[in-house]
Amino acid sequence: MENSEKNKDKLIAHASLMVFVWLYLVPSGIVIARYYKNLLSSFRFLGASFWFNVHRLLMIISLLLIIPAFILILAHENWHWVSPDNRTKYAHSILGIVSIGLLFFQIAIGITIPDKNSSYRSLFSWFHRFSGIFILILSITACYFGVLIDGLKLGDIGWGLILGHNLWMIIFIIVFEANHFKYTRKMYFRANVDDNQTQEPTFGAKEILLIVHLVGSLAFVVALVVMISITLKN
Repeated sequence: MENSEKNKDKLIAHASLMVFVWLYLVPSGIVIARYYKNLLSSFRFLGASFWFNVHRLLMIISLLLIIPAFILILAHENWHWVSPDNRTKYAHSILGIVSIGLLFFQIAIGITIPDKNSSYRSLFSWFHRFSGIFILILSITACYFGVLIDGLKLGDIGWGLILGHNLWMIIFIIVFEANHFKYTRKMYFRANVDDNQTQEPTFGAKEILLIVHLVGSLAFVVALVVMISITLKN
């Protein structure tokens, strides 16, 4: 009985860490890098902008949490890989390990990105951006397969939470993109037409939007983690 409880705890810890990383930390890092490069632009640390430091920190934390999460699920499975006979768990495991491997690769690219003056900088930046989006899609797909695993018994509530989180993300990405397009046009107009305009306020609607998104996204993630813990404990 005690061993069974410990095994459940390993599975809960694995699922909770992975959900927190792939549904909160990684998407938040992408949002900051994509839409908030001008956030606290006067602040610099280790020669880098505020947005870059936040992005880098979130990705490093993600990696540090993924490693024990991966070890925990291996321990739960008695250090054996999932059998292909269980197609759902096997698909989940393959998508998961590919996502983890690509995240290591993605961070390595971020560390070795060429200097701003390099002719390869733009190519590296675009590759880093699209590979990051691809990894996120892959990892979220792995989460869906995780919800499908029979042993978790998440049911309709589990599906509702993960679908709700994804819908929340999609809505906010549309809003972020619209706001980003509007901001880019405004900056282009100021650069080419009127250089005497005042700068954007340091805290405004865009920053409030970020806070609302982060809080809402965290609420979905916490609810899903609690749901996982409750169902696996029963």
